[in-house]
Order: sequence, then C-alpha cells, then structure tokens
Amino acid sequence: MVLIHGLGMSSAYFAPLARALHDRKLNPVAPDLPGFGDSADGPPLDSEGHAAVLASWADALGIRDAVWVGHSLGCNDVVRLAAARPDLIRRAVCIGPLWSPRHPMRLAYDLLLDALREPLALFAFVAAAYWRCGVGRWVRTFRRYTPELRGRPDLSNILLIGGLRDPLVDRTHLGDVDTVPGAHACHFSFPNQTAAAIVRLSGPTL
Repeated sequence: MVLIHGLGMSSAYFAPLARALHDRKLNPVAPDLPGFGDSADGPPLDSEGHAAVLASWADALGIRDAVWVGHSLGCNDVVRLAAARPDLIRRAVCIGPLWSPRHPMRLAYDLLLDALREPLALFAFVAAAYWRCGVGRWVRTFRRYTPELRGRPDLSNILLIGGLRDPLVDRTHLGDVDTVPGAHACHFSFPNQTAAAIVRLSGPTL
C-alpha cells in the first residue's frame, strides 16, 4: 500500500494511518516527492511529472498491483498514475480530493476554515514540512496543478474518502464520497476509521 502526500507536506503525517494499516496486516510505504520531506530537491512538477517520478520509483522497488492512496493534491498524482500505469495500481484511493468547478483560489479560504477543525498535533508536521518545501516551491507547484483542479477526471474506478468536516471536498461535484470523522486531514486525526474505510472499499483481495 503506497501513501502519497499532499502539497507542501511530507510522508511524516501519514504515520498514524500507516500504523493503523500495519495493524490490519498491510504493508504501507510512503515516499516523499522531489523537494518535499527527505527527498532531494528537483524542479516543481505537475501531476504528470510527479506520476512519472512515482512510476520510476515503483519500478526501482519492484512495486506492482498495489493499493495507492493519495491525500489532497496527492490524489491528482494517484489518478494520473492509475491512468498511465495500471500495472502498478490495483486500487486507487483518494482522501480529501480537491476537484471542483469552483475557482481554485477558494481553497485559500477553505484551508483557513479547515485549520480551525484540525487537531493541534497536526501543525507540528505542517510547520516542519512547509519549512522544508518553502513558499516558492509551494506556489510554483500549485500553479502547475491549478488547470486540472476545475475539471473532473474519470473516477469510475477511484475510491473517494472525505472527512465529515472537510470544507475542501466538493461532494456535489464528485458524487459518491465515503465519509469518515474529521476534517481534511482525517487520516491523521482518525487513522483507524480511515484505515477501516480504505480496507472496506478496497475489497476482500487485501
């Protein structure tokens, strides 16, 4: 099971979810995208570029037929990878997807609202990750993703999960979103419930 972080973050905030998945006899791994977390720097990329990096990384490790879980903007990378390299992905799961016909700048307000709904423990991870990536990389990366945020990719084989109090998920636009407790970082604040939803939606083959 591969966990892909959102913009500005690193794999570190997946620790609670990884433990919950491991307790269910699964084998999670969470890479850091270039320029984030412990990965080396690289040019800011869009979802196509990040999907290519992830495909090369998965090939190097021999990862095949895995469940890939994206969070927030990481959902775009997982969906892009699923379309380009179906051999790598058995199931694709999106937690807190951001696709919406509303203007992407609405995310600024929604993020501020979401910050009031997250546990204080999360912000230690946010501060460390954002310090690492820097404002410049964050902005340049977001600009590369902006054109696709107002669309809606083919989600027919994509499993969607959203926190009950997540203001960023446009449920009207996305349709069937499985709900778990918490806000945008529901996988951090409610890891057991999120892990249970992932396992239930992914089916008995896990």
